[in-house]
Amino acid sequence: MVHAVKQVMLRNNEIEEDLWWFMFGDDDTVFFVNNIGRTSAKYDHSKWLYIGSNSESYEQNVKYSFEMAFGDGSFIINSSVARSLARFWTRVGERDENN
Repeated sequence: MVHAVKQVMLRNNEIEEDLWWFMFGDDDTVFFVNNIGRTSAKYDHSKWLYIGSNSESYEQNVKYSFEMAFGDGSFIINSSVARSLARFWTRVGERDENN
């Protein structure tokens, strides 16, 4: 997931647009864009925000975490979170290249 965010942020920098929200979904995810637009407009895009749900399976939540969507989980993050994840992933990549 973090790698996908980094690639989106790199692309965002190439096209020089100021995008505030990033949606990530599975191949079977349906987004209601108008609803997402109205909902995200209520929040400050410059403060960290993750909108998503954890897995529908209690066993998966116990094993992997109750904190974040995974396995058919779609989510929306704002640009502040996306930039932070992209920087994190870059540091991880640089660390791995030096080892």
